[in-house]
Amino acid sequence: MSLLAFTGNRFLAELALRDTLQARGIAQGNLPRLSGEEVTPQALEPLLSPGLFGGGGAIVDLEGLKVEKALLETLAAAGPDVTVAVLDPGAPPHAPAFTRQRASICLRRPRSARLTLWGG
Repeated sequence: MSLLAFTGNRFLAELALRDTLQARGIAQGNLPRLSGEEVTPQALEPLLSPGLFGGGGAIVDLEGLKVEKALLETLAAAGPDVTVAVLDPGAPPHAPAFTRQRASICLRRPRSARLTLWGG
Protein backbone atom coordinates (compact mmCIF):
# COMPACT_ATOMS: atom_id res chain seq x y z
CA MET A 1 0.00 0.00 0.00
CA SER A 2 1.15 3.47 -0.79
CA LEU A 3 -0.25 5.88 1.78
CA LEU A 4 0.42 9.55 1.07
CA ALA A 5 -0.53 12.25 3.55
CA PHE A 6 -0.84 15.92 2.65
CA THR A 7 -1.18 18.55 5.38
CA GLY A 8 -0.83 22.28 5.79
CA ASN A 9 -2.38 25.03 3.70
CA ARG A 10 -5.33 23.65 1.71
CA PHE A 11 -4.28 25.12 -1.63
CA LEU A 12 -0.67 23.98 -1.29
CA ALA A 13 -1.71 20.52 -0.06
CA GLU A 14 -3.93 20.12 -3.14
CA LEU A 15 -1.01 21.14 -5.40
CA ALA A 16 1.31 18.68 -3.67
CA LEU A 17 -1.30 15.93 -4.01
CA ARG A 18 -1.69 16.57 -7.73
CA ASP A 19 2.04 16.78 -8.35
CA THR A 20 2.83 13.64 -6.34
CA LEU A 21 0.17 11.55 -8.05
CA GLN A 22 1.32 12.85 -11.44
CA ALA A 23 4.92 11.90 -10.64
CA ARG A 24 3.73 8.37 -9.83
CA GLY A 25 1.89 8.13 -13.14
CA ILE A 26 -1.59 8.34 -11.59
CA ALA A 27 -4.17 10.75 -12.95
CA GLN A 28 -5.93 12.49 -10.07
CA GLY A 29 -9.26 12.13 -11.88
CA ASN A 30 -8.89 8.34 -11.93
CA LEU A 31 -9.04 8.05 -8.14
CA PRO A 32 -12.41 8.44 -6.45
CA ARG A 33 -12.51 11.26 -3.92
CA LEU A 34 -14.32 10.88 -0.60
CA SER A 35 -14.97 13.75 1.79
CA GLY A 36 -17.28 14.70 4.61
CA GLU A 37 -19.93 12.15 5.44
CA GLU A 38 -18.76 9.90 2.58
CA VAL A 39 -15.60 8.99 4.51
CA THR A 40 -16.62 5.77 6.24
CA PRO A 41 -14.93 2.37 6.48
CA GLN A 42 -17.84 0.86 4.53
CA ALA A 43 -17.38 3.31 1.65
CA LEU A 44 -13.59 2.86 1.58
CA GLU A 45 -13.38 -0.95 1.69
CA PRO A 46 -14.30 -1.61 -1.96
CA LEU A 47 -11.99 1.19 -3.14
CA LEU A 48 -8.98 -0.12 -1.24
CA SER A 49 -8.72 -3.51 -2.90
CA PRO A 50 -7.05 -4.09 -6.26
CA GLY A 51 -9.44 -4.27 -9.18
CA LEU A 52 -9.45 -6.34 -12.33
CA PHE A 53 -7.35 -3.80 -14.24
CA GLY A 54 -4.83 -2.84 -11.58
CA GLY A 55 -4.56 -1.41 -8.11
CA GLY A 56 -7.36 0.43 -6.42
CA GLY A 57 -7.11 3.62 -4.50
CA ALA A 58 -8.82 6.76 -3.32
CA ILE A 59 -8.31 10.34 -2.27
CA VAL A 60 -9.64 10.78 1.25
CA ASP A 61 -10.32 14.35 2.45
CA LEU A 62 -10.36 14.43 6.25
CA GLU A 63 -10.88 18.17 6.66
CA GLY A 64 -13.29 18.81 9.50
CA LEU A 65 -13.69 15.12 10.37
CA LYS A 66 -12.94 13.30 13.57
CA VAL A 67 -10.91 10.28 12.49
CA GLU A 68 -12.11 7.12 14.17
CA LYS A 69 -10.13 3.96 14.87
CA ALA A 70 -12.24 1.89 12.44
CA LEU A 71 -11.32 4.25 9.60
CA LEU A 72 -7.60 3.99 10.40
CA GLU A 73 -7.86 0.19 10.51
CA THR A 74 -9.55 0.19 7.10
CA LEU A 75 -6.79 2.35 5.65
CA ALA A 76 -4.13 0.10 7.19
CA ALA A 77 -5.74 -3.00 5.65
CA ALA A 78 -5.47 -1.69 2.08
CA GLY A 79 -3.88 -4.00 -0.48
CA PRO A 80 -0.24 -3.68 -1.59
CA ASP A 81 -1.07 -2.21 -5.02
CA VAL A 82 -3.39 0.46 -3.64
CA THR A 83 -2.64 4.18 -3.54
CA VAL A 84 -4.37 6.17 -0.82
CA ALA A 85 -3.90 9.93 -0.73
CA VAL A 86 -5.07 11.46 2.54
CA LEU A 87 -5.71 15.20 2.48
CA ASP A 88 -5.86 16.69 5.96
CA PRO A 89 -5.21 20.45 5.90
CA GLY A 90 -6.17 20.87 9.55
CA ALA A 91 -3.80 18.22 10.89
CA PRO A 92 -1.47 19.26 13.70
CA PRO A 93 2.15 19.95 12.78
CA HIS A 94 3.23 16.59 14.22
CA ALA A 95 1.78 13.63 12.39
CA PRO A 96 -0.27 11.09 14.34
CA ALA A 97 1.41 7.74 15.04
CA PHE A 98 -0.58 6.02 12.28
CA THR A 99 0.69 8.41 9.64
CA ARG A 100 4.28 8.40 10.92
CA GLN A 101 4.45 4.60 10.70
CA ARG A 102 2.82 4.08 7.32
CA ALA A 103 2.68 7.27 5.29
CA SER A 104 5.00 9.22 3.14
CA ILE A 105 4.33 12.80 4.26
CA CYS A 106 4.30 15.38 1.51
CA LEU A 107 4.27 18.98 2.67
CA ARG A 108 4.49 21.82 0.21
CA ARG A 109 5.29 25.33 1.34
CA PRO A 110 6.51 28.34 -0.61
CA ARG A 111 10.21 29.10 -0.30
CA SER A 112 11.08 31.95 2.05
CA ALA A 113 11.84 34.36 -0.81
CA ARG A 114 8.40 33.76 -2.30
CA LEU A 115 6.49 33.65 0.98
CA THR A 116 5.75 37.38 0.98
CA LEU A 117 4.55 37.22 -2.64
CA TRP A 118 2.39 34.19 -1.90
CA GLY A 119 0.89 35.76 1.23
CA GLY A 120 -0.50 38.67 -0.65
